[in-house]
Amino acid sequence: GGRARRGAGFPGMWSAKMFWRVRCLAALALLCGAGLGAEPAAGAEDAGRKKLDETLISQLYQNVEPVDVEKSRELLSKLQIAHFEFEYDSIKGRRQVGLLPEDVQDVIPEAIDVAATRTFPPQEPGGKMIKLEQFPSVNKDVVFMHNVAAIQAIATSLKIATADLSQLLEHREQMDVLYEELHRRLALEADAQAVERRKLAEAEAEKARLQVAKAKAAEDEGARILAARESAEEKRLQREDELARERAVLADLSERNRTLEALAMQRETAEAAAQQALERAKELSERRTLLERKLEEKKREADVSRAEAEARAKALLLRETKDIRERKAAAEAEAERKRLLETVSTIMDRLGNAVFYVLEEPSRVFAFVMSIVGLVAVTMVSREASAMVRRLIEASIGRPQLLRETSVSGGWLSRLLRILGLYVVVDLFGSLLAFFRGGSVTERESVEAHFADVVLPELTKERVILAARISKGARHMKAPLRNVLLYGPPGTGKTMVARRLAEASGLDYAIMSGGDVAAVGSDSVRQLHALFNWANRSPKGLLLFIDEAEAFLASRARAMSEETRAALNALLYHTGTASSRFCLVLATNRAEDLDSAVLDRMDDSMNIALPEAPQRQAILTQYMLQSFKPWEDAPEGKAGSSGLFVRGIRRLPVGEGLTQDEVDKAALKMKRFSGREISKTVSSLYSAALCASGSKLTLELFWQLLHDKLDEHAEKERMLGAATGVDRDGLFGVLNDVSSGELTADDSPPELDMRSKKG
Repeated sequence: GGRARRGAGFPGMWSAKMFWRVRCLAALALLCGAGLGAEPAAGAEDAGRKKLDETLISQLYQNVEPVDVEKSRELLSKLQIAHFEFEYDSIKGRRQVGLLPEDVQDVIPEAIDVAATRTFPPQEPGGKMIKLEQFPSVNKDVVFMHNVAAIQAIATSLKIATADLSQLLEHREQMDVLYEELHRRLALEADAQAVERRKLAEAEAEKARLQVAKAKAAEDEGARILAARESAEEKRLQREDELARERAVLADLSERNRTLEALAMQRETAEAAAQQALERAKELSERRTLLERKLEEKKREADVSRAEAEARAKALLLRETKDIRERKAAAEAEAERKRLLETVSTIMDRLGNAVFYVLEEPSRVFAFVMSIVGLVAVTMVSREASAMVRRLIEASIGRPQLLRETSVSGGWLSRLLRILGLYVVVDLFGSLLAFFRGGSVTERESVEAHFADVVLPELTKERVILAARISKGARHMKAPLRNVLLYGPPGTGKTMVARRLAEASGLDYAIMSGGDVAAVGSDSVRQLHALFNWANRSPKGLLLFIDEAEAFLASRARAMSEETRAALNALLYHTGTASSRFCLVLATNRAEDLDSAVLDRMDDSMNIALPEAPQRQAILTQYMLQSFKPWEDAPEGKAGSSGLFVRGIRRLPVGEGLTQDEVDKAALKMKRFSGREISKTVSSLYSAALCASGSKLTLELFWQLLHDKLDEHAEKERMLGAATGVDRDGLFGVLNDVSSGELTADDSPPELDMRSKKG
């Protein structure tokens, strides 16, 4: 109390009216906080039990924007809660408290719901149900959400007022402390200077009290003006509310009239549109029938004209061919007649001489007859024996016509050993020799040695090495071999992977193309049977690699020729059960086009995707070291033997400035380049350097040709996308992502479950 009396003139003092306002706001905030704070705890407990699907929430609620809570508070202040009696209430004469739709419509239009039909119970027992059309009602959820926003606005205002109050109270306490300190010092001062300072302090205190009084008067004046403004605003809002109600009644009547007129016009428009649609459909049907009839007539005329033209052309060709053949046949017949006459004359002369010579002695006649009989017998036996030997050799070592390349040796020694069944002995001797040469090399190291210079993503390379080890173990144990599907963009090294897989497994390999099957036509079934019979006779086991497999192994649900369907059935017949003599490795750019039965026969499926940034750097470095001399910081052991370049090629020097960093930067820029495209780029660099001055690859020439190749690659993808209507960025999965500030290859897409894919 003493402090309040001493600080009555300070700026920190509030009027009693403002103090009670703050206390009321604080109590309201505590109530709201208690009501609102209980729910987050329950929500947190629910969150512990069940986590919301954020992806589903983001799909369901779109265009989310914050609400202007001050506007919601202003709207709620305009609403008037009224007592009323509902005409069709189940309890007659009951007075209710709430908001009327006509009051809410002018302030919060979105809170009004209009039901097409609303049913109420009868007023009297046994009466009929009461149905009202276009029944307006207040959406309590919308009003409640505005209440929540208004409470948030009040809570924010309360928070600000509380902060201001705390600041004023702290200021008041500081001033009280200073005031008490001043009084204490004035009591201790006894000299004139102290008295003078005390007078000055009292003058300052008086000045401060005057300022506080002035501020309080200004505050009271502001409160009075604010109260007057609130009263005027309340009267204006009441007047606007009355006017709005009148406008709502008039608008409702006009809207009903417009609705009735619009319904009538819509009914007339719908009937007219239906009639026009029927007439148009009838007209289109007649026009279509007429066009189809004309098209059939033109088609028949075109067929007749084409048949007549073909007949005339064939007749003319036959006449010309017949004349040529007749003249040629006459000339050949004349030449043949002359040659035959000369031959007959010579034979008759020699026969006459031989007959005279034989008839001179009877013993010569017997010897002549026996010679003729022996010659005929030897001729017949030789012909039959040669045919049998030819069939035996073709059945043992004949190479099927469908093959383009094979590692099966064609030398006479290997053929003889294969015929005699001694190839197993030679294979065993080679394995022992390799064992003694390799020393203590493990099986894994021997398999990995075949893939030392093969650049693939780590996960894919591990899967390929594992497949090679499994095939090698299956070959030694005479277990069934596993079929593999390699899919991915062209030029990524699927053929090379299949060849290395066969070498690492110790199998022979044979390469064929799916497009060659359609070329042989009706003979494709016999050729495939011969191919698989030949594969089953392989002593080491055979890896049959079929490139472009979708050419004749496409889904049977699509349209295909009878020859292609028969070829597919022949392959399915030979691969119905796993074999220990051969395995299939299919390569395709469109795995989704393969037949479901073919996919079911594949034990492993591997995605040979476009090389990522690290793989592109390794491939480019490897091909560069095959064609050019090592630069200063070139890595050692990168010049592998695989690739498109000939061994022993004369490597050209490189100019100054061409370092490993430049090569790595170039590889990063070669986004979506396949291994084949990288090798072709290096080949172009070699050709350009060979023709350059000094046969040297300079840094300027390197980047100039690289930018040309990048432009060519972009143009190829643009043309391919325009021709096929496919976005090249979406082919074979999303393989590129943002990494280290620029796009590089991302992890390969998840492996497809080819066993469950249909068609």
